[in-house]
Amino acid sequence: MRFMLKWLFVLFVLFTLGSCGGIEKKAFNKSANQDIKTIGVLEPANLGEYRVVNFDHPGLAFGIVGGLLAASDMKSKSSQFTEQIKLRNFSLYEDLQNALMTELQRVGYAIKLIKVD
Repeated sequence: MRFMLKWLFVLFVLFTLGSCGGIEKKAFNKSANQDIKTIGVLEPANLGEYRVVNFDHPGLAFGIVGGLLAASDMKSKSSQFTEQIKLRNFSLYEDLQNALMTELQRVGYAIKLIKVD
């Protein structure tokens, strides 16, 4: 009985402490931040590969072996997709970054590109 009460107490403490954490969401208030004129944009990391993920892959319903088969299939599809994207000289990272910077400049912000190592 004491053993069970100890575990219930430990679970209660863990649940209580775990439910307290979180990041406060705060909306950007443009009128209160009129002095912001320059925005730093981090250069996105180009991983060199586009991943193809099928969260509803039929192989995932068959345990570890099915999971391994699904992972192998998705890896193969990722390689094929990446190869086709590179043949077309398409870069999602650059296109998204350029679109973001263009829109920020359009609404009046100065942009500073920050290269990340």
